[in-house]
Amino acid sequence: MTDTSGGYGADDLAGRLAWAVVTTSQMITDSYPEHLCGEAVQRRRIDKLAEEIGEVTSAYGGWVGENPRKGQTNGLDKVLDELLDVAACALGAYEHLTGFQGDSVPALVEQTERKCERLRAAMEATSHA
Repeated sequence: MTDTSGGYGADDLAGRLAWAVVTTSQMITDSYPEHLCGEAVQRRRIDKLAEEIGEVTSAYGGWVGENPRKGQTNGLDKVLDELLDVAACALGAYEHLTGFQGDSVPALVEQTERKCERLRAAMEATSHA
């Protein structure tokens, strides 16, 4: 069996995610035609993110049956899959723009923690007002 852990322990989910994001992102970048300049490849990575967001919107519409002619065309599982595609695509674009250093997952954790602290502080300030 091939080791796909990237050297991380099975219980190190953040490390495994970072390794998978970097590896997948590099493979995607390597798959682009060689004649594309760096800026064009960067643009494709960002455009792909916008495309994935559109797929979430479409999946959600199919889940709630927003088109009365079609009704419900898929389930919540499709929406959730598309949301994960957006997350993976965003992390991959981050890795591409930062040189595949494996920093996207730690940066996401740090950013989320900062946002959580700001929200906590704002909620505490309004509860004491």
